Amino acid sequence: MNKLSIDIKNKAFVTADNKVVNVITNLKLELSNNELVCIIGPSGCGKTSLLNIISGLDTDFTGSIKLSPSGTDYTSSYVFQNPRLLPWRTVLENIQLTVDKDNVDTTKITHLLQRLGLENSLHSYPQHLSLGMQRRVSLARGFYKESDVLLLDEPFVSLDPPTARKARELLIDLWKQQARNILFVTHDLDEAVKLADRLLFISKSPSHVISEITVNLTRDERTPANISQFKRLLKNNNPEIAHLM
Repeated sequence: MNKLSIDIKNKAFVTADNKVVNVITNLKLELSNNELVCIIGPSGCGKTSLLNIISGLDTDFTGSIKLSPSGTDYTSSYVFQNPRLLPWRTVLENIQLTVDKDNVDTTKITHLLQRLGLENSLHSYPQHLSLGMQRRVSLARGFYKESDVLLLDEPFVSLDPPTARKARELLIDLWKQQARNILFVTHDLDEAVKLADRLLFISKSPSHVISEITVNLTRDERTPANISQFKRLLKNNNPEIAHLM
């Protein structure tokens, strides 16, 4: 299977007083075999900038992102921190926007919404939905578009704990049904251990990968007690990332 190789040599921006600020420097990572990788790092370190680059929203950087060994173009889909649903479009219409109008599959959209408990909201407008429901629509939109990599930028950060837990379960459920590589940004280490096959810890800006940890727990083993034990071992055995936990 092709793997997505990401090599960002430098990402910088110029401030209003003409100072150059380097956000990312020599950051390398790979995604393969439909794995779910969580990125953890301090605030302001460039996590969102990284996702914007991978998604193609930001092309002003030095480096390369490609499928290897083929070197062909890749596709991505994106679930943002905020749902970003157009208020003048229905749930169905918001999801349809991710693909060419000639390729819209209403049956597939309806099936996704059924799996997310939103089968009665197909023709609702975003303002008539709770934040949790809007986030589920955003998740459906991300999965509806077929892609090589799904990017998620703290998609459940403002949800109450029970809703966030349900959203994470739905994410794993959808991922099992529609396998692809997933890159998930979070500040919540418990969430990361609960979800990820692999954890990537990145440094403060200009960011780069400082540690890569495989989560050696099966999905059934990821109980609160086992996650707490995993975190303790992680902190004790990896002092270079202890400040991020």
